[in-house]
Amino acid sequence: MVASVVLVAGVWLAAVSRWVVSDLVVRWDSKNQFYAFFRFLSAALRAGQSEHRGPQSLVFNPVFALWGLLDPAPAMRTFDLCVFAHSLVGGISIAIIGWRARWPIPANVLAAALFMFGGASSDLLQHTGIIIIYAVFPLALLLLQLALQRRSLLLAAGFAIIAADVGLGRNQVALLVCALLLAAAVAEILVPAIVLFTGAIWRFGDELTSCRQG
Repeated sequence: MVASVVLVAGVWLAAVSRWVVSDLVVRWDSKNQFYAFFRFLSAALRAGQSEHRGPQSLVFNPVFALWGLLDPAPAMRTFDLCVFAHSLVGGISIAIIGWRARWPIPANVLAAALFMFGGASSDLLQHTGIIIIYAVFPLALLLLQLALQRRSLLLAAGFAIIAADVGLGRNQVALLVCALLLAAAVAEILVPAIVLFTGAIWRFGDELTSCRQG
């Protein structure tokens, strides 16, 4: 797992470094709309105002809210790095999910790289609210799987926090992700029960056959 995570982090760093070295920023809605919300959020938090609590103000995102408290005038580069950091979290979560499924290391890294920088991610990069929900989906799925398999209240609480943040996204991707998480939860609960039930039927059939033969 460690090797997969390190390689995924290396791929992410190499890709993000290109933006920094080339002095590029994510354009269009990312800066016209969401960056402006981020600047206003930072100023409002530091001034103790309450007008920053709109659905697209990023106040419900822990990363942006914390950075807004620390930085009175966040730069465009900072904003982009915060968004890219979410992609890294999603990529590492994909790698861990693959490791738990016994994928080989190259498959883990490839899946994570495609998730972080593939068509869906690159096409939606300007839509900050959507890309954040997309990026944290693997983390929510991983926490859901671990919470149900280990019966851990701490992991369940972590999943609840991430799932609530997804639900507060209030966009079409958030709706789809919530539906997928619900389906995943049902599958995690029902599949083991179905496997046990099927195994019991097979054992009963074997015992019945043995009794007839005897």
